[in-house]
Amino acid sequence: MKNSAVRIKGLGKRFVKSDGTKSLFRQMFRKPNPKDQFWALKGVNIDIYQGESFGLVGPNGAGKSTLLKILSRVLMPTEGEIELYGKVNSLLEVGTGFERDLTGRANVFLNGSILGMSKKEISEIYDEIVEFSGLRDFMDMPVKHYSSGMYARLAFSVAAY
Repeated sequence: MKNSAVRIKGLGKRFVKSDGTKSLFRQMFRKPNPKDQFWALKGVNIDIYQGESFGLVGPNGAGKSTLLKILSRVLMPTEGEIELYGKVNSLLEVGTGFERDLTGRANVFLNGSILGMSKKEISEIYDEIVEFSGLRDFMDMPVKHYSSGMYARLAFSVAAY
């Protein structure tokens, strides 16, 4: 029998459209008009087992990013249940948490700690992260001088490990 990694049951996420004219108080405490509601996700059921790979494919507005944000706990669902077994990190905004004035080396430690790793854990896999990124010769350079591709490769390498 396979062990679950992610189990999603009846997941839904509702947003309320706003034209910006309503006060925060009215938005928070008054029941929204049904015509002002938008369901980005409704009735989603997914089982992903350990060792499996999966992809989310669909047109713009299908809810792909919303689902990933819910899985990484950036957004809370409106309805349904999510069971996660193990660690989950979002790569939607890869590079978030990088400080442009710091070197690549310093950003590996900074971003690793933001993603929940200890300094000791990062030190143990630092060489693997750098090797995977292919940026060994640039690690002591501030990332503000990196190309966008270099920046993304380093950010992805930290998140992947």
